[in-house]
Amino acid sequence: MTKDLLLIAIKQRDSLNPITSKQLESNLYIEGPQIRDWVREMRREGVPIGSDRKGYYICKTPSELIHTLADLKSRSLSMLETISALQNTLKEMKGQDRLI
Repeated sequence: MTKDLLLIAIKQRDSLNPITSKQLESNLYIEGPQIRDWVREMRREGVPIGSDRKGYYICKTPSELIHTLADLKSRSLSMLETISALQNTLKEMKGQDRLI
């Protein structure tokens, strides 16, 4: 039920007036990780939820959705770079008795 309320809250916003995670947490009495999980689920179901540093909103134009896609791609590339760096660290650590 709260997932439905989350969608209702986000649908009331647009890219010029997004709702922050803190506002959603306060209004719906749920924590940030749960919000992110439900937003991810809804996006995978095809709901055009946009986001930026200001908050969440419903994409009403292709350009708004493209902006969100670019942001998601950028974050995923950053995660992959972090994974690569840690894999290199692991390779260097093999054979050592303890961590630095």
